[in-house]
Amino acid sequence: MNKFLRAVGFLTVVPVPPAEAGEPPLASSAAYFPLVGACIGLVCYLAFWMASSFLPARAAVLILVFGPVVLSGGLHADGLADFCDGFFSSRSDREEVLRIMKDSRIGVMGALGTVFVILAKWELLVPVSRYFFLFLFLTAASRTVPVILASYLPYVGGPQGLGNGFVGQIARKDLAIALAVTLAFALPLGIYFTVIHAAALAFYCLLLGWAARKRIGGVTGDVLGAASEISEVWILGVTAWMAVL
Repeated sequence: MNKFLRAVGFLTVVPVPPAEAGEPPLASSAAYFPLVGACIGLVCYLAFWMASSFLPARAAVLILVFGPVVLSGGLHADGLADFCDGFFSSRSDREEVLRIMKDSRIGVMGALGTVFVILAKWELLVPVSRYFFLFLFLTAASRTVPVILASYLPYVGGPQGLGNGFVGQIARKDLAIALAVTLAFALPLGIYFTVIHAAALAFYCLLLGWAARKRIGGVTGDVLGAASEISEVWILGVTAWMAVL
């Protein structure tokens, strides 16, 4: 229970007792990340379902877009903006890219990247908003992606970064549990859906991991946050692609 609460306290704005001295690092809670993500999805979907009775469909879907952002305190959205500022800047020097990402100010690329991801999620969610388990899988998988990346990539952020104490310290057992829980939320949508999305997520993690290693030599907390946000667009995009086959 302590590990679950640790994950809740990190991934959401829900107040939980602070970790005591001597407790295991955040990485020990990694197995619970998809479960916390699914809880976020459940709360947001209930709000969406109630709002659908008096709001136009496209307006109600905004709850599914912004609800997880609000409940997570903008944790991943902040990383997305910093990631876009650094990775899509004209700078080629690794240290300069890291410096830009640490800057608390949002640049043009950060603003554009954030707007693009929000609009993409909104547009892609509208036609599939009636699928409850798809949204649970979406919010669970997007919290599992950082766990995957942190399991095989080195940490290149500063000692005060959110990724410190997490990246490179996830036990294989916890990674396996996180993956199993995530895929369990996909199974109600069918074996075909589960297999396609498992393969698509694996490819996504390999692609983003390769890009991060090439650009800065590994990952930071901002990269992991951006990976979570962008993965939702990726999952919804793959779902849209499957629908037209």
